[in-house]
Amino acid sequence: MGLLSKAGNLGNEKELAFSDFINKYKLKFCAVLEKEIDYFLIKNSIGFDGVSIISSYSTSDYWEGICNDYNVLNVFTTENGTLAPLLQLFSFAQKDDINCISIYRSSPNRIFMLCNQQFPNACLHDLALITDCKNAVNLSTLNHLITRESKVIKMEINFEEAVESFIQAQIKDKNKSKIFINSVYNEITNRFLCYFSKDVSYRIDLNTVRSIFVVSRDLTKEHLVNHIILNLSGVIGNYSEIINFNISGIANSIPEINEYLQVE
Repeated sequence: MGLLSKAGNLGNEKELAFSDFINKYKLKFCAVLEKEIDYFLIKNSIGFDGVSIISSYSTSDYWEGICNDYNVLNVFTTENGTLAPLLQLFSFAQKDDINCISIYRSSPNRIFMLCNQQFPNACLHDLALITDCKNAVNLSTLNHLITRESKVIKMEINFEEAVESFIQAQIKDKNKSKIFINSVYNEITNRFLCYFSKDVSYRIDLNTVRSIFVVSRDLTKEHLVNHIILNLSGVIGNYSEIINFNISGIANSIPEINEYLQVE
């Protein structure tokens, strides 16, 4: 596995994928809300369940009452009694775990939300750099993960059917349900890019991720899949069981991994 030392960071320095922003500042529970017509909703997130993403659908008037100043950091906590109006944006499963929310509104159409963590001042500049660009891949992180006792599994995960089924079960109005699908896609994708297979996952399209998993040789593929399903049930409930996993065997070199991830 000496070839791993030749791998480098292939990210774009001018633009920043949301997942790269999250990894850079080690954020755990964060979202970007954007305006559509006269409503805001979560467009990109990490740490949010699907019901909270749907619950984020909120009016412009609501946000004018919460934070009508731009480029100002607002902190809402249980201690100062300001948190309650924001809890309506979260599912019952998540709202009881929230004790602090930081809000930063960078423009009339974009809001950043960070929960249960102090907003790093250094990251405020980078907020403007976040775009829909592809995430960076850093295969050099495999150097300290791979040993003689490990194997490298190649896996493609498609969650289109699972997410659409979840959304349809939550929202009967098909026209309205469409606006949340990509947001839930993004949450699931970010869990691969930031948690499950950090630095060695790549987004192929909106609902598909290719990942490399370094696991012990005695871990079965079935056990790995079941572990992912269990974790993603925190986003879409039992619908995680119909996520499509396509395992493409074991990788033996960096060029093979590069080719598989389709890194640009």
